[in-house]
Amino acid sequence: MVLCGAFVPLLCACADEASRARPEGSTRIVVSIPPIAWAVKQLAPEDAKVTVLLAQGQSEHGASLTAADTTALRNADHVFLVGWGLEASAERVLRRPASWQSVHRLSRVVETSGIDLVSHTVPCDDPSHNHIQHYATDPHAWLDPIAMVEWVRAVGAALGASEDRIEALVSECRSIDDEYAAALSVVDQRRIVTHHNAYGWIASRYELEVAAVIRPNELLETTPGELNEAVEAVRAHGIDAVFIEPQFSGRAANRLRELTSVRLLTLDPLGSGDWPATMRSNLGSLVEGLSGDAVDPEGPEEPVPSST
Repeated sequence: MVLCGAFVPLLCACADEASRARPEGSTRIVVSIPPIAWAVKQLAPEDAKVTVLLAQGQSEHGASLTAADTTALRNADHVFLVGWGLEASAERVLRRPASWQSVHRLSRVVETSGIDLVSHTVPCDDPSHNHIQHYATDPHAWLDPIAMVEWVRAVGAALGASEDRIEALVSECRSIDDEYAAALSVVDQRRIVTHHNAYGWIASRYELEVAAVIRPNELLETTPGELNEAVEAVRAHGIDAVFIEPQFSGRAANRLRELTSVRLLTLDPLGSGDWPATMRSNLGSLVEGLSGDAVDPEGPEEPVPSST
């Protein structure tokens, strides 16, 4: 009877949240990160208010919510997330959405599309386990143009967009896929070293190999052992360029450059919200870094900033 009594307030809270009245006003939409907001903004009703939670320059990993973010989530008609555990804070807010709210996840779209999922390793923080890592689905599926085709269609259906508007974005995604396939089919180097573990989808789609990651745990600084693994990969495979990201500290990348004379080029997994522009900019960096140009022994003129 004590246990039953303890559940009564919880059940009442769930019922109250589900029956909460929708605030007045036009359609309110919340999107977790800029890349998946591209399709949402293009396909949303003209009078819709679209809020993107992640500010430019922030990492998608471990970002916290403000009080305004929490309010926006609770009042949104539609919420668009990546899923696969990327937005833990937002998921907690949406654990019991109101009956008039819809939550859409890229993870669900991709998992039901027939596209092969890409896995990567994540550190294990459970000391009772006798291993140091787990395998999990790589959440960066928005970097795969074919996954984005499915996302565009799902977003369009959720927001009631016209077929013409949807197909225009689908065509853009397919054009980018064609550009990646053509440009990356002829590069000399097929192994990449990256700042964090975000490029498995690109590697899988276009037959590249992630040889090393400078920062395997996105929430922690690079360890000496992790830096050493990156150095060994660069030397073993004759890698000329390493790909860094604007969202992370450049300390480890600068040290890697000092030890190996690699060039440091930028891949941005997030961009500012213009997904096609971000993808094309990243393709340019990949082609530059993998095309077998001579190593610049001096490295870039200026070091990467040591902190973000």
